[in-house]
Amino acid sequence: MRDVMQCLMSQLSAFLSVLLIASAAHKLTYFSRARTAAQELVSLSASSAAFVVAAAALCEASAALILWIPGARTLGASLAAGVFALYLSAIVHAVHKGNPDVDCGCSFGAPHRNLGSFEAVRNACLLIATGLIALFAFRPLGTSGADLLPGLALFAIYYAIDEVKGIWSKAERISK
Repeated sequence: MRDVMQCLMSQLSAFLSVLLIASAAHKLTYFSRARTAAQELVSLSASSAAFVVAAAALCEASAALILWIPGARTLGASLAAGVFALYLSAIVHAVHKGNPDVDCGCSFGAPHRNLGSFEAVRNACLLIATGLIALFAFRPLGTSGADLLPGLALFAIYYAIDEVKGIWSKAERISK
């Protein structure tokens, strides 16, 4: 059972690593959108939001790389958990404050959609995944190249679900 959990956690680590790298690259590629999202989500000035976005991208990229280092998976998962916890709290705060129309910048697609339970649950699941990785990183093994394919497959599923949600949101707006 222990070996099975280690294999699953390696593949989950690969998925999170790919997701975190893609997220960091997305923030840097669409820096203006990410800065605006940070400004609106947590009421920051433009310069503060720019710093927060750059720091978030750095933390995401660092966590992604650390997840591949043998024996450091717990550290990488902990850093990723901190990032996801901050995102989750910002999303829940915006929804609770009655400001769900803020573009969180948390989808890879271009269309903006309102924040809601989907985004909160998605981030909660990512937070749980990082907790599982940290909890089950009981052997000093990193993620191997063999885990990359299942990690990429999980990322493709994640992306597809995000796109389906975007299409669904667009259809809801049109029908109103």
